[in-house]
Amino acid sequence: MKNTQAVITRMTQGIDEEFKTVDLVLLSGASTMCVDAFCLTWIKFERQLRKLAANLLFQASDLLEDDEDSKSKLRAALARKSKLNHNRFIHGIEKLTATTARQIMGNDYKSLRRSIETAYTYRNKLFHGQQTGHNLNQEQLMLVQSDVRQWCEILAQEGFSRFGYDGFSRNSLHKTNRPEVVELVDHALTPSGWNDFIEKL
Repeated sequence: MKNTQAVITRMTQGIDEEFKTVDLVLLSGASTMCVDAFCLTWIKFERQLRKLAANLLFQASDLLEDDEDSKSKLRAALARKSKLNHNRFIHGIEKLTATTARQIMGNDYKSLRRSIETAYTYRNKLFHGQQTGHNLNQEQLMLVQSDVRQWCEILAQEGFSRFGYDGFSRNSLHKTNRPEVVELVDHALTPSGWNDFIEKL
């Protein structure tokens, strides 16, 4: 029980640390703080999905913990997929784990999913310096940003509990020693392997 609580405490601290920069922006009082916080949060959201997907792929039984060549190839394969977005990563995680985003997110899934898709439309405009066309005020932007952050926090907690990795911790390419996850990933990658799986993401 003590060990479990210690792990939960470390993970919670890790989530807080991950969003420390976002909190600092929101405390800055700058006129652009809501837009800046939103953009930072979205970046963290996409990165978390990518790192969790990479970690799950690395659980494949034909990839070895100390195989640096395979790690490099896995990173390169993901890097080549320049058009990967959050939906493709979510779909990939679902296929690798036979677990739906709805199952992971629980009762908040529907409302959070709507917010994620709304946020994505904002992201596509804001990241290119364009107007969103929604005449957003700070309160609206903060509500969406808060929902994206909540998704990240739930995914971190559930990801660690279910699969052994939260998507935030350093070194995503490591073995989590979850035999049940290895079995699911191996099944998802049969018969063509991880490289073909990434190509089809």
